[in-house]
Amino acid sequence: MKTTFFKAFIVFAVLFNVSCSKDDSNRSNGLPSATDGFFYGENGAATSQTVSMHYASNPFNSIFGTNSGNTVIEMNLSSIAVGSYAIDATNAFAYIKPGQTDMFIGSAGTILVTGNASGKLTGTFSITSGSGIAGVTSISGTFKNIIINL
Repeated sequence: MKTTFFKAFIVFAVLFNVSCSKDDSNRSNGLPSATDGFFYGENGAATSQTVSMHYASNPFNSIFGTNSGNTVIEMNLSSIAVGSYAIDATNAFAYIKPGQTDMFIGSAGTILVTGNASGKLTGTFSITSGSGIAGVTSISGTFKNIIINL
């Protein structure tokens, strides 16, 4: 009886130790870290603006940032695989400033996808020129662990 109890105790202790031995330092109280999400800034400003919904679309190789169903940023790429994508005839960037209807179309810059794993996409973008919204000359930002819709 003592041997069975001792063995059960050892098995329980090992299982408990294995399942609880490593905490995810990128999470706080079960919520994603503050850097998860989609952030952007205009004209070299800090990337402190964000959107309420962000996702990537695998079949269409697109990345979206939206507010209340309205597109704020849309990136259409040749692929969403890890890599660097220059803004050109194949890779496009569009920005609609919240509260406006004019659209900024990027004409130069790069979108860098740094991670595509476990159904999530991570990367940065730096659009160095474009036109369509008075006063907006560039847009840069980050996206981290955004969901990839299949």
